[in-house]
Amino acid sequence: MTSQQKPGTSKQAQPNDHPIIGNLNSYLNQFSTKPELGNLSRNEVICSVISPDEKTIIGGGWKVIRTWNATTGKLLGKFTAHTGWVLSVAITPNGKILASGGGDNKIHLWDLNTGNCLNTLSGHSGSIKTLKITTDGSKLVSGSTDKTIKIWNLSSGALLYTLEKHSYSVESIAISNNNLFLASCDKNKVVNIWKLNEGSFVGNFKDHLDRVQIISARDINKVTVFGTLENKLSVLECQFYRSLNYKIFF
Repeated sequence: MTSQQKPGTSKQAQPNDHPIIGNLNSYLNQFSTKPELGNLSRNEVICSVISPDEKTIIGGGWKVIRTWNATTGKLLGKFTAHTGWVLSVAITPNGKILASGGGDNKIHLWDLNTGNCLNTLSGHSGSIKTLKITTDGSKLVSGSTDKTIKIWNLSSGALLYTLEKHSYSVESIAISNNNLFLASCDKNKVVNIWKLNEGSFVGNFKDHLDRVQIISARDINKVTVFGTLENKLSVLECQFYRSLNYKIFF
């Protein structure tokens, strides 16, 4: 990957060099273009993804995307990606293309071998909070503070659908492994279910008493597993549109 750091000068990442603090996208809602956010600094990594071969970790922070060797922790390179915070990253199943979303309302597609920008996707009027790529690598799904979800053709960059059922910022999205369903959650504790290939609304799920934090796909029938601040884990099975709720404690 092309980098601002000269080849052969990779260094061992120190514990406090670029601390990965997890997904703080909701905290950055109103401040996505400001370099200092409370205790956050320009060196913080607020979103990350690991390559499909599990050899590389990719993280986004203030304007910059960095890559590390997942085994040694060595910093492999970095490049400027956005004009504000990099809020979300996603990688294609073949590990060749990285998508990044920022507080500048832009989505960039990067060639991970060269570090070159392949395309820029514009259309959102708010920060890009979450990105997901289908398991076949054909579509990119983005969620934004503008309350919309957009489905893109990853190869051409064409916008296929804009989904508009949320009343608040879209916090997280998940795609079923069979690429048939999409789940999305917002700050108002609502989880919406969509047919991915049609861009059509299936229904919603409002069982939680607190804000939904995380959504992730698990298997072909269970579209999403999501948790809330009330320590409850719920599994929604879209095939039957039936929910199974489990109480868990951390």
